[in-house]
Amino acid sequence: MPPGVRRLGAVLVFAVSLGLVGCGSGSQTLDATALQKQAETVESFAAEGALLAGEIADGRTTGPFAQVQAAALTESAQKVVDSLAPGKAKPAPGLANKLARVRSQAKLVLGWLRPLEHANKVTASRLQSRLGEQASNAKQLAESL
Repeated sequence: MPPGVRRLGAVLVFAVSLGLVGCGSGSQTLDATALQKQAETVESFAAEGALLAGEIADGRTTGPFAQVQAAALTESAQKVVDSLAPGKAKPAPGLANKLARVRSQAKLVLGWLRPLEHANKVTASRLQSRLGEQASNAKQLAESL
């Protein structure tokens, strides 16, 4: 197995496990620390997606591997978006606007991850750039919390 694929797999396992933190079935109150962790999770998914997109664009991964990894990332990102939905996530006092910003960022990342599953090299190259930008945006958001 090529080193890039091993690294990608290891990062994906970490990202998925991190993404599932705080994704319980009931509503949850998010304090600043929990909200920051959710923003960091969104950053992780975007960075992971950018890495996978780069692997696809450069032809360093197989189509089936890329599809499975992209689908797993998308599914995990969807769980985070769902966990941040109104009625599921209740912000601690004073954090409603920040929760809305994290939710919005999570939706943007999810939107860029979805087409990755069936991306060709050209599309993957564009997605790599967009997901890299979103990772940077999510990092700045997490740092501002």
